[in-house]
Amino acid sequence: MRIMIFGNQGQLRAAHFAAVLWACCLSAGPGYSSAVAQQEKKAIQAKAPARKEAGPAPVAPLPKPTEDAQPAQVRKPNLVLIIADDQSWTDFGFMGHPLVKTPAIDALAAKSARFTNGYVPTSLCRASLATLLTGQYAHEHMICFNDPPKGFSRDSVHPFIARSPALPRILATAGYRSFQTGKFWEGHYANAGFTDGMTVKGRHGDTGLTIGRTSMEPIAKFLDDSAGSPFFLWYAPMLPHTPHNPPQKYLDAFADKGLDKATQAYYATIRWFDDSVAELLKMLEDRKLTENTAILFIVDNGWAVPQAGERSAYGVKSKNSPFDGGLRTPVLLSWPGHTEAKDHEDLVSSLDVVPTLLDIAGLSYVARSLQGMSLLNVSTGRSPKLPRDRIFGELFLHTATKLGEPEIDTTYRWIRRGDWKLILPTEVAAKSAVEPVGGDPLNRIINPTKGPFLYDLKNDPHETKNLADDPTKAGVIAELGEALRQWAKNR
Repeated sequence: MRIMIFGNQGQLRAAHFAAVLWACCLSAGPGYSSAVAQQEKKAIQAKAPARKEAGPAPVAPLPKPTEDAQPAQVRKPNLVLIIADDQSWTDFGFMGHPLVKTPAIDALAAKSARFTNGYVPTSLCRASLATLLTGQYAHEHMICFNDPPKGFSRDSVHPFIARSPALPRILATAGYRSFQTGKFWEGHYANAGFTDGMTVKGRHGDTGLTIGRTSMEPIAKFLDDSAGSPFFLWYAPMLPHTPHNPPQKYLDAFADKGLDKATQAYYATIRWFDDSVAELLKMLEDRKLTENTAILFIVDNGWAVPQAGERSAYGVKSKNSPFDGGLRTPVLLSWPGHTEAKDHEDLVSSLDVVPTLLDIAGLSYVARSLQGMSLLNVSTGRSPKLPRDRIFGELFLHTATKLGEPEIDTTYRWIRRGDWKLILPTEVAAKSAVEPVGGDPLNRIINPTKGPFLYDLKNDPHETKNLADDPTKAGVIAELGEALRQWAKNR
């Protein structure tokens, strides 16, 4: 069976969906316009009283996907996804930061394919993590926000991830065990298809958030219990996310650097996170798992820079903004004996994570059915670069006003092509800059809203000079603007 889907350039393309993704479509996954999906959307929009967090949401069983041929004696590679939480793309040793030292991540970078032009489409925790799980844009998986509308219980959102073609669910059909640790907003870990996990309620305060801060022992136990089986590890500690309360030794390392207390605590928490990564890598090495384990590193979104006098969630040009301080992230891929330690200038999206890990697992047939692209061929040297020259993204209000209709909460759309980046605010952003939409102070927009915004990132990497009023750039704005409008229209 063939299904028509939209490609990265907004052009219609045909693709064979693997059985696992087709099954997810039939179960009315978000982003598909079947009558069943519309009925479910209407049902979830019906206002219901809040109730206690439920267990795993029901999900249809998936058939086994077609796998690429592999010699029977070759064991499938293990997969580890390391996700930093609220960290600016500049704040790593290997990215050249003058003060922040990240020796463990730097060592990983030294033996990895390094993509320093990485981006997340949506720079907000929950939406970004859902994209990392599904390989879908937020408007497809429908988890576009951190909080549901007022009056809705948190578990009213869980069916979105339960119906999606989530990475752990796909890997399980190929014999993988999977372990969720750290940040996971979607209720019980089984909602995303994890076979094992720490989070049963979701968001802040759950036991899953103790990983990296209190102990790494749950990971050690999972690795020991998984002996003989391929595994996928989701390591998403709430680091260096607030609270910035690291042990004193990390604070002392920045005591004489002339920093304000907030920045000192943030930098110290990065060091704390890096040490947890070192412990994780040592666990793999001690169990002789390193050589058969592929590791991918990424950040969910940028640092939530404090903004004095503001009740809004985040600061200007940081988390939940369309600027690189919120969107940009380095992406590292290491698979011993396969990937080459090399810098790449390709434009990379977090949508590429799922197809990359599926490709490594031998499920490239499934990977090719996704919006993102596998980074494996470029990382191994089989291809010189990715076959695209642009990436897209979108932002939304922190707190949704209506479930299942992301369009009404969209605040910005953006495109990067080469060194050019264009940001287009929406009317929602302009309105919420004056009065927070829905009356929620977390929806207040403090980023600039009088666009368009055009930046030359080669000469202005921190987006300090808006070139939109330069008459010589009118052609660039027109081209990028039309590409962005077509992407939004045809998605």
